[in-house]
Amino acid sequence: MKFADIPNGLSQEIGMKGVEIVENDQTPPSGPKPLSLGSTPAAESLFHVKIDVSDSPDLAASHTRPGQYLQLRLPDAAKPSFLAIASPPSLAAARGEFEFLVKSIAGSTAELLCGLRKGDFVELSPVMGSGFDLDQISPPYEYQSVLIFATGSGIR
Repeated sequence: MKFADIPNGLSQEIGMKGVEIVENDQTPPSGPKPLSLGSTPAAESLFHVKIDVSDSPDLAASHTRPGQYLQLRLPDAAKPSFLAIASPPSLAAARGEFEFLVKSIAGSTAELLCGLRKGDFVELSPVMGSGFDLDQISPPYEYQSVLIFATGSGIR
């Protein structure tokens, strides 16, 4: 289910208790809150953002290939951001984490994402996209050179 598929007034929340569909105008349930594991600088205006999905095993398991993405929404942001998951699927399976590399752009949702602190509330959509089929370059010893080209939207 994507954000667009959720009826008006509802949103999907990912966190300590898994995925919940809640009324947007309600405060999150008391107790442990959905959480960020924080944001740390990775390079000039680029931040490493980590999100704990360990209590949402179905979401973590749905990240099966590099190149998949999702929507991440913050309570104070005007609109969600589409973000490619930077961490390998094995990290979600082993540690229940998604990692992202986000460029901070003044006045944008990305700027808010880059300022996430441990324990901040976030909303995630299901994982989307088919990703990259790395089996096409397997076994790796048969391919001395592999060229991978990528583009994106929202890149400045």
